[in-house]
Amino acid sequence: MCVGTVDGYVHGLAPDGSFRWSRSVRGAVTHRPHFMAEHWFIASSVQRMYALNRDGSLAWVFQLYSAIESELTSDASGTLYFVTADHLLYGMNARGVVSLRTRFRPGIKPELSFSEPEALRDPEGNSWLGRSDGVLEFRPVSGEKTSLLPLASSALLLPAWSRASRFAVVSARSGLIFGLDPARIRPSR
Repeated sequence: MCVGTVDGYVHGLAPDGSFRWSRSVRGAVTHRPHFMAEHWFIASSVQRMYALNRDGSLAWVFQLYSAIESELTSDASGTLYFVTADHLLYGMNARGVVSLRTRFRPGIKPELSFSEPEALRDPEGNSWLGRSDGVLEFRPVSGEKTSLLPLASSALLLPAWSRASRFAVVSARSGLIFGLDPARIRPSR
């Protein structure tokens, strides 16, 4: 699992949530890291796309002409897609070779879905939502009352699920990272 922070660090975590590696990148990590073809892809605020190997070492860096405005996504053929502020849709392979660079008119979005889901659903069906005020909302599938967990003073990113440890991993824009066990969360009163 990989998480990025606003202070320009990317952290690799083991399946149990323990720390594995850390890497500094130029600028803030602006979108959730995306894994494809044995690489973590990282978008930064200084118009760069980073590709990191599984161990956190740098594979390559690609300099763009404008900021990345969409989440990163990929298809089954191994092409990474994203949209930039200058209205270009990019497609590139795992080696950083650009296979698609096409302009679209302002106000018209490409027909690819670049949005992140609003909430994470874990394998049991529980819902996890990181809010911009630093509060995590946990909605159990059982219908019990939603738990509100104030975790940080900065915005939380969309949680990720660690299958090995069965924890939700939540990162805050401030750089804090939390591993939460759904069995230990109690409903808010």
